[in-house]
Amino acid sequence: MTSPINMKIGKTVIIGGDGRQKAMAEYLNSCGVACVCCCAADTDIEQKINGAKCVIFPLPLTKDGINIYDTGEKGTAPIDSVLKLLKPEQKIFAGMVSAAAGERFASHGLTFTDYFKDEALTVYNAALTAEGLLKTVLDNTQRSLSRRVLITGYGRVAKAAARLFSACSAKVTVAVRNEKSRAQAVCDGFEAIFYSQLKSRIFIYDIIINTVPAQVIDKSLVRSVRHDALMLEAASAPYGIDRAAAEDYGKKLILCPGLPGRYKPVSAGRIIADTVIRLYGEEHTKW
Repeated sequence: MTSPINMKIGKTVIIGGDGRQKAMAEYLNSCGVACVCCCAADTDIEQKINGAKCVIFPLPLTKDGINIYDTGEKGTAPIDSVLKLLKPEQKIFAGMVSAAAGERFASHGLTFTDYFKDEALTVYNAALTAEGLLKTVLDNTQRSLSRRVLITGYGRVAKAAARLFSACSAKVTVAVRNEKSRAQAVCDGFEAIFYSQLKSRIFIYDIIINTVPAQVIDKSLVRSVRHDALMLEAASAPYGIDRAAAEDYGKKLILCPGLPGRYKPVSAGRIIADTVIRLYGEEHTKW
């Protein structure tokens, strides 16, 4: 049953992205929202945007800082080429908008809402990321999950991954920076150590998952990782595992960007759509 908020959105245009955006469009249309999905490079994008009440950009808005993130066959287009087509009265939503990209919106007289700053969405997204990490491990090992798993960091993704892998019989250890994070991990039932302890322990782990966007597993630590161990990089740039060292030492490292979009696009897309609906409604009540 469609809520009154859904019906008030009006014509909605989703620009760029991946399978999540296609799922968003299908879901919104099923909720009674007139929604179209288009590529950033569509020649008729101006016509599609014209008259739209709501415009939704992908998560992330951009990966290179210049072009809209778009995996469509038609390719992508510069952010500014689309922003210049928008009007200040349109409600604009985008995910993971950098400060520099935010300034571009402002330069065109536009305001926007970064839906990835929504706490509920990031929690759901972390859970989907954890599921993606589990699938990646299952696809890349022929052994049981009842092994030693090291997870660096204890943010949302790390917490979700620790719970999921532990539920699958893995012996999870969390490596953290400070006593507060260690206490949280211990109270959640996990073994917890400090990064400084990795030097004497990293060789015991079968699976190593990094969630920290800063190098915590450097060259010396990578060297000590067992050759039969599997390392997953779940953080964004500048990453937490020394990739060059992993290649030099012949250690198995798998980069895991955008796992929700890769493995769970329908669920991820619906979560974003529900978030936009809620945020749109919250903004609407302010008018």
